[in-house]
Amino acid sequence: MRLAAGPFPERDPGLPRFAWLAAALALALALLLAFRPPRPGPGPAVQGLLGGAAEGEAAPDPVAAGREVFVVQGCGSCHALSAADGGSGPALAGLWPRAMLRLNAPDYRGGARDPDTYLREAVLDHCLDPLPGYNCPDLEDLAVRLSVGEVDALVAYLRSVGAAAATPVAPEELP
Repeated sequence: MRLAAGPFPERDPGLPRFAWLAAALALALALLLAFRPPRPGPGPAVQGLLGGAAEGEAAPDPVAAGREVFVVQGCGSCHALSAADGGSGPALAGLWPRAMLRLNAPDYRGGARDPDTYLREAVLDHCLDPLPGYNCPDLEDLAVRLSVGEVDALVAYLRSVGAAAATPVAPEELP
């Protein structure tokens, strides 16, 4: 015959230990998040575009915000305004009509159906549809660095400068 060890039935001692461990981990996570250093935010033009404009202050022009993204991200190191200005990437002038031509090219490998989406694809993945005569730079982290609002602003800027007339280019240079 077996005698009871006390007035209570046997209990699993693991459950209270688990509760204390879960509480300690939750407290540690809360402290870690509370004291982490702040991340630098986007510039004032982009911040306003993303809804950070002060009350009573008009949101900035998306084209101006896109120009700021273009400058801050260093896009001008490869992309010049015109082909005559040089640059290792496609020139911005005439980008819009060239994008429309590229969408209809038989060897186009992207999924865009309009120039806006084409430019989004090109910004986020420079190697999705590599253009003849241009290097395919490894900019995979660009999709991580840019927010949706920054990409939208950049496309607005590219649309504004890309609509400008371009000097005639050879068919193999068309994006």
